[in-house]
Amino acid sequence: MFQYIYPRFQSGRILRTGMLEQLRDYPKDYLELMYSGYGNGIITGCGISWEMGKLSVEPGMICYGGRPYVMKRRQTLDCKAEDKRRYLVAAFLEDVEEPGQSVGRGRLVLSEVVPDPSCELEICRFRLQEGARLRTHYENFADYATEYDTVNVIHTPYAAEGESTLHPGLLIRYAEELLEKGPENPYDINFSMNILAGNGRLAMRCVKRYLKARGVEVKNSSNKGVYDGLLHVLKQQSGRTEDCGEGRRKGRGVMLV
Repeated sequence: MFQYIYPRFQSGRILRTGMLEQLRDYPKDYLELMYSGYGNGIITGCGISWEMGKLSVEPGMICYGGRPYVMKRRQTLDCKAEDKRRYLVAAFLEDVEEPGQSVGRGRLVLSEVVPDPSCELEICRFRLQEGARLRTHYENFADYATEYDTVNVIHTPYAAEGESTLHPGLLIRYAEELLEKGPENPYDINFSMNILAGNGRLAMRCVKRYLKARGVEVKNSSNKGVYDGLLHVLKQQSGRTEDCGEGRRKGRGVMLV
């Protein structure tokens, strides 16, 4: 049966162990139920900034292995401009059994090696040149793929039901740019409005089905492959040539490898 139990603390009443256990278990049970069945990825927070050779990561929450990991305070790592690709990852360690508790931890690491999905989760990647500053603001949707001096979050997994999905900010930028072009295709309008209504949160299966409906077959179903598919639709919409329209009427598609 369903039930709701919350302890009441009253003056003169004995404080029972069970009352403290209820306070302990309720938030844990809530989070585990809330994110059960979610793919690995960022749930909220973990914003990036860079200043004077220091990379800062804002507080946030990550879902990994069905568990919500919380980082309550900003973390700072040394990060000099060295003109080489780096990956900021959350590396998850084996659980540690301590008196009265089991502890799972993940630590932030700057690496030059592609993250290992069996024990790591990518927060972002970048290539910062000497004398440059690392930026986190983007001029347009295509700018998210800029290689130098720009935080790349295309590959960053975000937690969603079933599997990981794309960065919400990236999807919001796509929806806004597409709507500004005055799309006539109902798929474009519905897809964009769903993104904005969900504040950028959209399951990856929805994104892939949208691309398929738009005639874009994504051979590489990674985040980058899906991003390239969305970018293709934007470029196609910008051109809006007679050939593109003819291709849609005849059901011809585009394959992105």
